[in-house]
Amino acid sequence: MYFREGERLKMSGLTVRGSLWNLVQLIRPKVQTMFSRKYLLFTNTGITLCLGCSGDYMQQRYEMLCKRQTDWNAARTRRVFVSNLFVGPTCHYWYLFLDTVLPGRTATIVLKKILVDQLIFSPVTISMFLVIVGLQEGRKGNELVKDLKDKGKDLLVAEWIVWPPAQMINFFLLPTKYRVLYDNTVSLGFDYYYSYVKYSKDKDEQIDDKGDEDEETADKTDNCDT
Repeated sequence: MYFREGERLKMSGLTVRGSLWNLVQLIRPKVQTMFSRKYLLFTNTGITLCLGCSGDYMQQRYEMLCKRQTDWNAARTRRVFVSNLFVGPTCHYWYLFLDTVLPGRTATIVLKKILVDQLIFSPVTISMFLVIVGLQEGRKGNELVKDLKDKGKDLLVAEWIVWPPAQMINFFLLPTKYRVLYDNTVSLGFDYYYSYVKYSKDKDEQIDDKGDEDEETADKTDNCDT
């Protein structure tokens, strides 16, 4: 009896492993096609869109759990989606450019790539995100500059903490075609932080503005009383 039960479990395990192997064999050609030179731009852009919006959604869910937000703000996620329509292709071409200008995986080359990536590309992507989202919100020149100064600084400091070690793995170990996928996988948590910095500070500014308006109203009331 126990022997038959053991054989049955063994056969069940073999069936599961066989099914998983068949699934891998089915998916592998599609993955290879997605990451081929012909479709890589579309794949990288799609990955950036999906994971970027996922990070914003996760941040909003957290806000709802903390009772600081009542419902999912679809318009906000849409603005993140539009910004990533520009960020995704930019990341795609950036990694191709880096590997063309600085080919190889030696320690010196990797350190140069990390340095250039953090000093040039990080400020560019942060500025793109804040400006494109800000324009969709109807912000004008001075407001956009204020966003870049106030929020861009926080995001850049966080980038310089998180990304150098992450990019060391990226540049040392991964082929160019998988770099945006890796970048966005690490960025899932960072996209959450992008949304947090962008929108939590907006809420703080709205509270400050409301406080100023209340003070002005109180002053006018006092003047009227006198």
